[in-house]
Amino acid sequence: MHHFKDYLSHVDFESLLNIEKDRRGVEKDRLVFIGIANVAYYRWCAMKLVLKSRVRELGNFKAYVENRIYYSYILGLIDDIPKNEEKLLDIGDEIRFRDIDKLFKEKTEQFVNIEDLITSNEEKTNNSIENYMLYEAMELSKEYPNILGEYLHEKIAKKYLTFRWNFKWKDYALIGMPDGITNDFIYEFKTTRNEYLKRHIRPVAFIQADLYGYFFKRNNKKVQIFVLNQNETETYKNNVDKNDALNILKKFKSIDNGDTPPHPKSWKCKSCEFKCVLNQNNTRYFDICDSVKYKSLLEYVEVHKNDNNNVTNNDYKPKIEDFFK
Repeated sequence: MHHFKDYLSHVDFESLLNIEKDRRGVEKDRLVFIGIANVAYYRWCAMKLVLKSRVRELGNFKAYVENRIYYSYILGLIDDIPKNEEKLLDIGDEIRFRDIDKLFKEKTEQFVNIEDLITSNEEKTNNSIENYMLYEAMELSKEYPNILGEYLHEKIAKKYLTFRWNFKWKDYALIGMPDGITNDFIYEFKTTRNEYLKRHIRPVAFIQADLYGYFFKRNNKKVQIFVLNQNETETYKNNVDKNDALNILKKFKSIDNGDTPPHPKSWKCKSCEFKCVLNQNNTRYFDICDSVKYKSLLEYVEVHKNDNNNVTNNDYKPKIEDFFK
C-alpha cells in the first residue's frame, strides 16, 4: 500500500490540475476542487470562503486524486499505478459513493457496535480537559490560534470513524471528511475561546454538518462545541437541514461567479490571513483592509498555493483507511 504514496510524492499535481480542468472544459483560473468544510465558512465570512478555496484548490485536487487511486486499489479495480501521470486522472471514474459507504459500513460491523461503544464511553468521559491541558490550550491560543482547534480536537472530540470522499455538484468537485460518521449521523466538533464567539461559530458548525449530511447521505447531525474559557462542551443533536446545505452551495456559486459577498463583521478581519489581499480592478473582490501586501488575489494564491497541499492535518481522526494499512 505504501508504494503508491511514494510514487505520488513525485507527481506534478499542478500540471495534472490544469489537464483535469481542460478535460472538464473549464478555464484554468476557474475554481473546481473545493473543500466542503470551506463552504461552511460562508456563515463566518463569505469572502474568506472563496479566497481560502482558491488557495487550497491544489491540495484539494491532490486529495481527490489520491482518494480515487486508494479506493480503486482497495476495491480491486487496479493492481498498479500507470507510469503515464495523465492516466492517473482516469482511475476511480467507475467508483460511486455507495461503494465507499458500503465498504465503510462493512468495516464498522467488525466492532461489536461502534455507536454503542462510543456512546458508553461518552458517559465515562468528561466533556472538559484537565487543568494542565487547559493551561496548555490557553497558552497555545495566544501564540498559535490557528492550531488551537486541532489540539483541542485531539484532546476532547469523540473518536468516531470517518473517511474522505469527493462529490460532484454543478461544475465543482467537493472533497470532504467529516469529524465523524456513523450509520445514523454526522459528527462535527468545533472549539471557540468564549461564549460570545460561540454564537458566531455555531452557525458554521451547523451548516458544515448539514453539508456533510447532504453529501454523505446521513439524516442526522451531532454537533459539539468546546468553549475554552468555560472548559465545557455543548452538544446539539438535530436533523440534517439539506435545504440549507443546498442554499449555501448556491450562494457560494454566485459569489464565485462574481457576485459581491456580504461584508463580515470588521473584528473578524483582524486575525484573518486574507486581510491584505487586494484586487486591483475591484471588480470581483472588495478591499479587505488598507494595508496591501499582495497586488492581487492571484499573486496571493501563487505565493501560498503550496501551504496546504495536504489540505489539513487529520491524523487525529480515526479513519476507515487505517484498517487497510
